Amino acid sequence: MVKITHETTTNEITLADIQRRKAEIKAEISKEKDHIVAITNNLVTPFKSSGEGTGFFKNVKTGMFIVEGLVTGVNVANRVIKLFKK
Repeated sequence: MVKITHETTTNEITLADIQRRKAEIKAEISKEKDHIVAITNNLVTPFKSSGEGTGFFKNVKTGMFIVEGLVTGVNVANRVIKLFKK
């Protein structure tokens, strides 16, 4: 028969110990968060396009995409309306 014994030791935990451990855990979490953000950025944008342009042309390009999206949305809405009017 196996006899299991437990030795109980009492360690006094002070407020300073808790604060120190809390700071350590926060630092570990922050480090892991930075690591996860770096991996996510690497997965989402592995290659940076050098021909994107800057300033004015970037704004023009964004504006063109917005207008194109609106026109496409209006066309789809009109087709759906025509479909239900029949």
